[in-house]
Amino acid sequence: KVLEINDSMVSFIDFNDQIRFPAIMDDVKMPHYEIILGDEVQDFSSVQAQMVSKMQGRYVFVGDKHQSIYGFRGTMNNSMALLKEQFNCVEMPLSISYRCAVSIVNVAREIYPDIESWSESPQGTVRTVPLSDIYTLPYDKDTLVVCRTNKPLVDMAFGLLNDGIACHVKGRDIGDGLIKLIKQQDCSTVGGLMNSLELWLDAEKQKAVAKDRDEIAQRAQDRYNSVQVFAGKCQPSDHPDTVIELIDNLFEQGHGVCLSTVHKAKGLEAQRCYMLESQLFEHFASRAKQAWQAEQERNIKYVAVTRAKTELVSCALW
Repeated sequence: KVLEINDSMVSFIDFNDQIRFPAIMDDVKMPHYEIILGDEVQDFSSVQAQMVSKMQGRYVFVGDKHQSIYGFRGTMNNSMALLKEQFNCVEMPLSISYRCAVSIVNVAREIYPDIESWSESPQGTVRTVPLSDIYTLPYDKDTLVVCRTNKPLVDMAFGLLNDGIACHVKGRDIGDGLIKLIKQQDCSTVGGLMNSLELWLDAEKQKAVAKDRDEIAQRAQDRYNSVQVFAGKCQPSDHPDTVIELIDNLFEQGHGVCLSTVHKAKGLEAQRCYMLESQLFEHFASRAKQAWQAEQERNIKYVAVTRAKTELVSCALW
């Protein structure tokens, strides 16, 4: 019913409508091209595939099924196999990594053995250090810190700033989402804000249980934990605007060392990559209830490992 209402409201359209309407409306004529190139097609949704099919031309699809990590927002988990069948594609493997050093490829091969290292790649370095040693590692403009969730990144960012190391957390939309959540509570103090957010978190967890959607609870908990870190830098009597200002500053893009969730880091690379609280990969994998969710968790770890060019450091609690 909601979808019917959405499709009838054509006076205002959003980004998703710009994909859906050309796919479902017969009177929308798509342009035809000699060659149509689709990139990152492992993240295609069924609606995107339907829209592209109306263009009619010679299709070239590029993607990596092992980097499919957006199933939670509606992408087809087996997108590349479905596209191959739908468009009668000839598969041409691109299995050699020109980015990652040999030792890093070897770690990736433990997850998916079909990746290969380039014959001229350096050996590189892979090591594991205790989480307590994270601030003793070197940091420069070619350092990337990745984590499965946001809260540890926010914690670490404040630690780096205290040590005089410029940094930012990638994801302006993440910061905006936290700010929106804070404003929705309509509180006058930081203490009141956190009390209100506790009630919000309980309600979100109940929704997750009712829908058997554990990922809803996980995202809500991460958002709560992240705001809690910012609130801990303020006094309970402060206005929530002080929390919002801290969020604005930390999620400012492009300044200093980049800290990012794995989802936001897809497409990025750095000479050295630190995997923060790497035990979280196994933790979330153990909570997967369906086969596609377990595969997505393997993919998330695979994406994290392959961000590193020459040095990969795993920082874990144990």
